[in-house]
Amino acid sequence: MKKALAVAFLCAIFAGFVAAQTIELDLDGTPGNGPDVVPAAVSDYINVDVYINGTGMLFSANFTICNLDGSLEFQGYAYNTPWTNTPPVVTPPCVLIQATDFTFGSPLAMPFLHGTATYHAAVDASLDDLTIDLANSGWFNDQFLSGAFSDFVGGSVQIGSSATEQTNWGAVKDLFR
Repeated sequence: MKKALAVAFLCAIFAGFVAAQTIELDLDGTPGNGPDVVPAAVSDYINVDVYINGTGMLFSANFTICNLDGSLEFQGYAYNTPWTNTPPVVTPPCVLIQATDFTFGSPLAMPFLHGTATYHAAVDASLDDLTIDLANSGWFNDQFLSGAFSDFVGGSVQIGSSATEQTNWGAVKDLFR
C-alpha cells in the first residue's frame, strides 16, 4: 500500500512538470553555439535571429529583448510565424515582441525561428549586450499550459575601432596556426 501511494505521489509530481522552454539570440547565423560576440562598425545594421527552443509545440511566444547599454537602436522585427503578430512595443532600453495563434490551429514545433530583430549600431567603441527579460516573457503550448521562459542565450555586439582591431588580429593569428 505504501509503495502504491509513493508511486502515485511521484506520478502526480512528474505529471505537473513541463519541459523547459528557452530563447536564443543568434547573432552569427549559427544557432546553438552562443553566446555570440560579433563585431560591427558604427552605422552598421545587426540582425538578431530569435530562436525558441524546448520540446513540444507552442501557440504563443512573447518576450522582451533588452539592450541595457543603449548603443544599439532597435529598428524593427520581422516575424517568422503564421500567428497574429502584434507590433513591437518599444520602451527603451527594451522591446516587447508578441505573437499568438488565436485560432489554436497552427502550433509550431520547437525549436523554431520566431523572427529577426534589427538593430543599428549608434555609438563607437562600445560592447553592447542583448538579453531577455525573463520576468516579462512567456509561452503557451498545445497542452494549454503556460509559463515563463526558463533561460536564454544572449549575445554581444562590439562596436567601433576595437571590433575592427579584433577582426584584424584574428586574421593575423590565423596565419600562424
